[in-house]
Amino acid sequence: MRRAITIGWATSVALAGVLCSMPSDSARAEITEGIGALVSQDQYVAGIEGSTIDLSLYLQGPSALGSDAPTSILVTVHRPVTDRVAVQQAIDGDLPSTVDSMRFPIEQRDASGVVDLVIPIEIGTRTRERMQMSAAGLYPLSIGVEVDGNSVDRIITFVERLPDGLDAPAVEQSLPVALVGSVDGDVTLQADSTTTVRAADRSRVAELATIIESLPGTPLTVALRPELVEGLGRSSTEDAELLTRLQFADAPSYLSMPYVQVDPGAMADSQTNDIFIGQLRLGEDALADTLPESRPSRTAWIQTSELSATGAQFIRDLGFRSILITPAAADAGAFAGLAFADSTRKVEIELASGGFIDAVFPDPVLASRLTAASSAPPSDAYLAAQHVLAEIKALRRELDDIGQSLSGRSLILTTDDGTLMSTDLTVALADTLSSSNEVELVTLDDALSRTTVALVDGRPAAIRLPVTSQDTTGQAASSSPAEALYLTGARIDAFASMLPDGDERPAMWRRILDVLPDQRFTDAVRFAYADVVRQETEALAGQVATPASTTFTLGGRDSAIRLSLRNDSATELSVRVRLASSKLRFPEGELVVQLAPTAITSVEIPVEARSNGRFPVTVQLLTPEGQLPLTQPIVFTARVNALAGLGQVVTIMAFLLLAVWWIHHLRRRYRDRQTLVTDTTRRHPSGDSPRHDPDSDTTN
Repeated sequence: MRRAITIGWATSVALAGVLCSMPSDSARAEITEGIGALVSQDQYVAGIEGSTIDLSLYLQGPSALGSDAPTSILVTVHRPVTDRVAVQQAIDGDLPSTVDSMRFPIEQRDASGVVDLVIPIEIGTRTRERMQMSAAGLYPLSIGVEVDGNSVDRIITFVERLPDGLDAPAVEQSLPVALVGSVDGDVTLQADSTTTVRAADRSRVAELATIIESLPGTPLTVALRPELVEGLGRSSTEDAELLTRLQFADAPSYLSMPYVQVDPGAMADSQTNDIFIGQLRLGEDALADTLPESRPSRTAWIQTSELSATGAQFIRDLGFRSILITPAAADAGAFAGLAFADSTRKVEIELASGGFIDAVFPDPVLASRLTAASSAPPSDAYLAAQHVLAEIKALRRELDDIGQSLSGRSLILTTDDGTLMSTDLTVALADTLSSSNEVELVTLDDALSRTTVALVDGRPAAIRLPVTSQDTTGQAASSSPAEALYLTGARIDAFASMLPDGDERPAMWRRILDVLPDQRFTDAVRFAYADVVRQETEALAGQVATPASTTFTLGGRDSAIRLSLRNDSATELSVRVRLASSKLRFPEGELVVQLAPTAITSVEIPVEARSNGRFPVTVQLLTPEGQLPLTQPIVFTARVNALAGLGQVVTIMAFLLLAVWWIHHLRRRYRDRQTLVTDTTRRHPSGDSPRHDPDSDTTN
């Protein structure tokens, strides 16, 4: 039984593009003669006499397009390779000795340039009609093109001859393999508040969409920059359609990323942890809102630069369970020069607190190969996938030779800096690996959950990092964004409190605030963004005004000051009114009032006078929150005419004395009148006086 791998989606598209662009006869001579692509091949040769290897090639050049020059394909099988080093040497052209070869004349060719070969294999005999593969093993195949007897091109691939009698590989356990990549881009929000998505960034997102659409159900792990995705929704119609493709495609396993590019280690070293925490939460929310089917997780943090112990501690405190140290990061700082021979295990990073966090190191050789293949022509993707599979097979062979099982192991495939592989390579790799029962494609979360920590002399392999990082490679020449971020944020909050609910300006200002921490910004760029907020808020402050200096007249101790405040904007604005005077008290304190749009609003402010006379009163308008000044202080004059203090006491006492005098006067007149009446009665007795009874004298 043969396990055949057919051409992947991406290679099909690339091949179709080549065929559609076939040159005219006059241009054929300018095309390089050779193998345009390995289209398909068998992965295994059964350990049974009479088996065959089927493969297809796409030939390019004059002969492939109908030249009369005799063309043939020479297939050479070399001695089996037993380890990864031998596989890598074979890929680089340093091949083992030759076992056998066969030449296939190309006599009949169709317009497509695709040639199908069936290579007969013999095991126990040796003839010219069949190619010898007497022993089981992983064989390098050299496939060359000869034109008119001259070798013009060659590719190297691999095929595994199974043990005698087997027509399918006997695999007890598959190796978990995770395909991981990140998609990043420049900040889409510009300093002038417009949105611009660079062509290269759009292309990367389009590649991600194509990969997801081409590999439905395939486990993929992606770190996608949230600000870039949000920018697609604010940009052109083309970008909006690209966003729709992402929204309707099967969601891969998304890793949590900060909103813009900020490094947790750098933030921790500069003690601005709160900025990174805000960026991480904002990024998770933005991705979940823009791609509703996504569920960003803190399975692992992808580290692409030098890492300090403080940074590792911060990553662990944020809830990340592991750190994926890319080969680019492994070449820096404390990782430089360390040989992590076993890329299928975890290591422990010592934390400042005394604990540990798990870390994984993708294989640097495979990462380098995948990086190069991502930049190669699409037609090379399928062949590169065969090379990766050959290395995985050799890795399994090495572990088996030293008596190690695959339990507790996994393999992470990514590029040097962790960026997403090209569409063609990812699709070809997924097609190739998923067709082999020696490999199980899984998410990064699944791979890490199955992987254990490597042991060195019976103890967990551990790394001690420097306390702080000294690496600034790839970062803009700028100071910490903390000061600009805090000052701009405070200004936004203050002026947003002036505006009614639903006004779009605060949201726009906060989008600017959200991108300020990007570590690629220089101080000049960061200032340009913050200056947009400053200019717009200053323009808003200029829309309100107080009256010119005047004089208030207060007619009593408790009175009110009337102010006429002007709002020249077309929006209702809220302002805080602050009055200050040494001779007046304002019982209601500072008032927040609403000013009608394009109108003058009269505001009445209660006051209490402490004395009579004329004295200054300062009036200023401020934002309701944050109390940032909107106008310069204006000095008015207050004139108080009412009595106050001691004068009021004297007046009351005078009224009391006058009342006492009148009461005393009236009572005296009353007593004098009663005395006069009594005296008059005695001098002039009336007829009603009682008469004298003479009998009373007798009785007595």
